[in-house]
Amino acid sequence: MRRPTRGAAQLLGLAVDPSDLDRMIGVDFEQGVIATDDGAQTWQPIAASPELIDIEWTADALVGLDADGTVHRSTNKGQSWQEAAMLSGATALGTEQGIVYAFVEPATLLVSTDDGVTWDETNG
Repeated sequence: MRRPTRGAAQLLGLAVDPSDLDRMIGVDFEQGVIATDDGAQTWQPIAASPELIDIEWTADALVGLDADGTVHRSTNKGQSWQEAAMLSGATALGTEQGIVYAFVEPATLLVSTDDGVTWDETNG
């Protein structure tokens, strides 16, 4: 088992647990998916995580995006992941009030109200 890493992480994405602000999951340049339970004082890699480029946390799940556009979900704080959807051309995720957004190149915004399982194009 790897020891926790002290110091700054090189994050591509960061998701904060809405029920515990000291718990965060990040996507690190070198280590992949990493977690902290102490407000980012130490980081620990999460084994068996997909290679993500972005990550968001809703009330019910972590939602991650890989470089191929596959959306992954975790309902156990990143310990295991399931493929949820394929969004070809997706490059970034965002959340607001339980809704997950995905930006798809060149200029499409998709929305999911079920933690990344189904997606619809937004109207605005």
